[in-house]
Amino acid sequence: MDQINTKNMSDRQLFEAMLKQLVQLNTGFEKLDKRVGQTVTGLYAVQDRVHLAELRDNVVEQRDRNYACRFINFWIPVELLEGPKPQRAACFWLYKTFIVPAFEEAMRVHGDMVKRVPDFLDIWDAGHEVPVKNHPDNEAFPFIFKFTSRGYLDMFLEFATSLVVKHNDETGDSITIRKDLTAVNRTCMSRLHTFTTDGNVQDYWITGTTIKFTYKKRAGEDPNKKSKVFQVNNPFALTP
Repeated sequence: MDQINTKNMSDRQLFEAMLKQLVQLNTGFEKLDKRVGQTVTGLYAVQDRVHLAELRDNVVEQRDRNYACRFINFWIPVELLEGPKPQRAACFWLYKTFIVPAFEEAMRVHGDMVKRVPDFLDIWDAGHEVPVKNHPDNEAFPFIFKFTSRGYLDMFLEFATSLVVKHNDETGDSITIRKDLTAVNRTCMSRLHTFTTDGNVQDYWITGTTIKFTYKKRAGEDPNKKSKVFQVNNPFALTP
């Protein structure tokens, strides 16, 4: 902006010169405001793209985990740790202890569908402990058992709970089994669990890569009416 030379200027000329500079200044502010607006809009667009990428990554990661479950509080027997492949040996121990009895029960209940107990190498894809930072020394690391198909996993989980309860009662162990979820989905499910006790959520579950839930029925609502199922489109929204 040019400096005003007030020498030999009348009041009117001075006023016009100052007014001109104010107009120029205002125009500059408008251009700056426009550039700032464009920058903010661009940042929002980048943020949206990053968020969509995060959602996509979470779906892809969960899809990779869809064939697996987690054994919580499972201590690998000492004799297996001393062997050449302790992780595989631990998977075979879980297979004999829980999976074989589950499929024996599946044959009894679903005889038209399940004709035999699958061999270990037919059903097992991978398995390993999951190291966790700052994990208490008196707690076992979560152990992942990955099946070769979601059908095998779903059939196992249908009968696993009662078998684990029986095993814990007989041995004093405290093993539990859960689906293998991403960190984001685990947090989301934990929040939904809180909402079942302190909020309006009736039930929640995950199907494939999708988290779903139902609301508790309101007073006066028909208890026999089927609850509408809602889907969590953004699990990050439930992550504190």
